[in-house]
Amino acid sequence: MGDCLCNVLHAAGWAVTREFYYNDAGAQIDNLTLSVQLRCKGITPDDAAWPESGYRGDYIMDVARSYMAKESVESEDQHITARAM
Repeated sequence: MGDCLCNVLHAAGWAVTREFYYNDAGAQIDNLTLSVQLRCKGITPDDAAWPESGYRGDYIMDVARSYMAKESVESEDQHITARAM
């Protein structure tokens, strides 16, 4: 569905960036975790230490900032508060 939307936006003249994710037995979560940990340490995607498979979106900084502020996340059945690494 996302690819279809990208095609429509591209045809309408928008600049489109595409990302592809697949379920690979937890590697996505590992990459997300590592990306957030690196941003918490001040390492950015422009740094040579950034892994090839690391997430580069601005939302990673938002997650890292929330984690460092020890914000809580609530859902129907869970309440989670960040703790120090």
